[in-house]
Amino acid sequence: MPRRVRGDTLALILQIAAFWPVWARGGERLMSSSEETAWGVLSLITAVVFLRRVEPAPGARRRALIVATAGTLLYALAWPVLPPLLRAAAALAVLGGTLFSGGLGFRWPAGAGALLLLSLPVVPTLQFYLGYPLRVAAAAPAVAMLRLSGFAGSRTGTCFDWGGRLIAVDAPCSGVHMLWVALYLTATLACLFDLPLRRLAASALLALGTVVVCNAFRAAALFVLECGVMAPPAGAHDGIGLAIFAMAAVILGAGLRRLREGSPCASPLSM
Repeated sequence: MPRRVRGDTLALILQIAAFWPVWARGGERLMSSSEETAWGVLSLITAVVFLRRVEPAPGARRRALIVATAGTLLYALAWPVLPPLLRAAAALAVLGGTLFSGGLGFRWPAGAGALLLLSLPVVPTLQFYLGYPLRVAAAAPAVAMLRLSGFAGSRTGTCFDWGGRLIAVDAPCSGVHMLWVALYLTATLACLFDLPLRRLAASALLALGTVVVCNAFRAAALFVLECGVMAPPAGAHDGIGLAIFAMAAVILGAGLRRLREGSPCASPLSM
């Protein structure tokens, strides 16, 4: 193995070793075998699949070493004041930034950075901070759609008020899990299309908007099932959820394809 390659690999090993508390805590969560942990492992494995060895450009190795050293130092200084989730996010951001540059003989596409962040146990945090706003964002347009369909009612918080009967958009229907899967799909497609960082950010906003709109359709459809107007067949609840997410996936795929066509980066898998 060439000396430069050995040096690049050693630099990455040292940086990874500096983040050992993050890996230790991640191992503890992995042993818990929770559903969120399993999805996080899937996201991490997907990110690793897109790691490629490249030949560093002139001067890129020196810049990458400076960035890696500065980022690791900032991570160490911020360690005492950051909660565990932000510590892990900072470590993955620094490591992802090092590999994104390609200066140490390896390269990740920008979408892999999003996959790294999604590998963290972010679903409970998203549910805590975004659960209620997403439920309101689903209920408000759903009420408008239902009125257009002839259902006279109103919204009270995250509930449909239909003739004095309240039908809630509860926490599992907030769309947080759909948002995570949509962001995972978006990040994976961004890696396949090799989208640059700016277009990755645009695709993340597209994923958020798509989930909000599709979840409103799901809330309206589930209201019809729950209000007792019709007798739903077995598995209708899950079937509606799968159908709505399939619609969201098609929208995201089409949107990222349009972003890819306008991207200056050519996809390594383009035909």
